[in-house]
Amino acid sequence: MSNVGKKSTQRKGSISAGEACRVREAVKNKDGKSMDVKWVQCDLCDHWYHINCVGLDDKDYEYLTKAKKANKHIFWSCGECTLTSETKKMITELNEKHDKLDKGVCELKADKNKIECEIEKLKRQIDVAFVKVSKDLQEVRKEMADTITVTKADMQKMLVTDKTELDSAVRD
Repeated sequence: MSNVGKKSTQRKGSISAGEACRVREAVKNKDGKSMDVKWVQCDLCDHWYHINCVGLDDKDYEYLTKAKKANKHIFWSCGECTLTSETKKMITELNEKHDKLDKGVCELKADKNKIECEIEKLKRQIDVAFVKVSKDLQEVRKEMADTITVTKADMQKMLVTDKTELDSAVRD
């Protein structure tokens, strides 16, 4: 099933229907990526393909890998999957919805940051008010303590005066 010496009219990175990646078939493990080979995954059927078996080179592989990691909307499909115009339209619509959601998330994050800033301002205002109330409370406590001290001294004077008056009344 070798394509060596044959002229191919297929697009780069595709294999003909029925032709499968021989490396993928040989591995038969769950993720298909355990060998030290470079793989690409079809975005439609989710099968993994060895890049050499689908006609991709290292440059293509790096581009696809970087795009996926950066959450770019780059799709690759194997030759077994065909992108119909309806499928392309659905992918475009999903990309637009995704972009709209991303924009909404960014707006929500900006709103969250604004709210957090406002909360911090309120916390600072509360701290300032708390310090003022604490100082006022200390002053009131001091005034109350002074008043109590004065009141005690006055009561003692009154008691002494009353006792003196009582003693003089009893002697008379």
